[in-house]
Amino acid sequence: MKLCSPSLPVLLVLLMAAAAFAQDWTPVPLGSVGDILAIQQTTSPEHWLTGRAGLVARSNADHTVWTLVDVGTSADLFSVVEPAVSQVWVGAGGGVVRYLDNGVWAQRDIPDAQDFVLHTRVVGEALAVGSQGAIYHGTDYGQTWTPESSGTQAALHGATGVTTGPAWAVGDDGLILKLESGATQWIPRVSGTTADLLAIAENLNLLFVVGQGGTILRSADGGASWSPRMSATEATLRAISVSKNDFNVMVAVGDEGVILKSVDRGETWCRLSSMTTARFNAVEAVSTMEYLVAGEGGLLLRTTTGGGDCQDPLAALPLAIPGGLRLSAPSPQPATARVAFELDLDRDGSYAASLIDMQGRVLREVFRGRSLAAGRHPLQVDTSELPAGVYLLQVRTGDASAARRFVVLH
Repeated sequence: MKLCSPSLPVLLVLLMAAAAFAQDWTPVPLGSVGDILAIQQTTSPEHWLTGRAGLVARSNADHTVWTLVDVGTSADLFSVVEPAVSQVWVGAGGGVVRYLDNGVWAQRDIPDAQDFVLHTRVVGEALAVGSQGAIYHGTDYGQTWTPESSGTQAALHGATGVTTGPAWAVGDDGLILKLESGATQWIPRVSGTTADLLAIAENLNLLFVVGQGGTILRSADGGASWSPRMSATEATLRAISVSKNDFNVMVAVGDEGVILKSVDRGETWCRLSSMTTARFNAVEAVSTMEYLVAGEGGLLLRTTTGGGDCQDPLAALPLAIPGGLRLSAPSPQPATARVAFELDLDRDGSYAASLIDMQGRVLREVFRGRSLAAGRHPLQVDTSELPAGVYLLQVRTGDASAARRFVVLH
């Protein structure tokens, strides 16, 4: 294949972006394009993840190779927890729960058809918080599930704490619930927001909640009061994790490829460049420098460098030179066989489009010298023969250029 060179200004931008990305985030092949919904929060070397339609995978010790695991269900699996080595809970779309004990997956379904997220720290016990407000306490390795009083029918999305309290659950419309030690009734706490709250994490004596509209809340008094933190984004945040070997380091992820990082126990947050607009549903801060983030379409990214430097919020926008040319975000993300865009042109003209790798090389001219009228035009790129990685589509005319990054996985 003959390689062509893009214009010098674009090449310089691409090379700088490529250099930064190359040492920061690496797409990890999963062998599935199903949406990933959760990554295990653990100190075990091997990790688990779960997702849509019964997706379960287990990693090797350095998290570079993942093996799909059949757990005997096609239900959506919103959570995965491992309170002890080789004892794993996954669940719980429609109440479906599978429990691994010494290599055998057993059925441990909750007697309720709503969707649940599981949480546990205790071997043989788990909390399940539901999409219609139900909360169950599972005992004796999930063979018995006992309902607890939540006092709400609002959707609950995440929980933390111990099964007998203190514990917390979060949900829609700013809902935060607390279970005191030894109690069975969950009590609401004032969150100060009406945003949907989607995940909660503990950091020593601090609690953190993330959710809709870039919401980050912090509590230093056991959930009695909550204060907001600046998040550098308005995208919905869906998951949060604390580093296992440095409690100062925290990572949160969400829609539009957003990855946020804090190095001062959640006081301040900055945005990292993920080089994608895909939605992230899960994050695990394995260590101070190694993070795993995952989301739609089987996208799984790994860094061992702390995720790179903090970015100006404008850095997430597509590369562009003004001139009446706009290029939509890629769809789907990540891509497998093809990726689609939409061109929005202010005027008639002759246009060219190039597929560029992250070393700044033009791999393919998608089209060249094409006459296009003002208006919107669909554009598809065949990605079936591209290696997994990050690429750019650049569209240009005489005095305008725009580019979008996209991720390819197979």
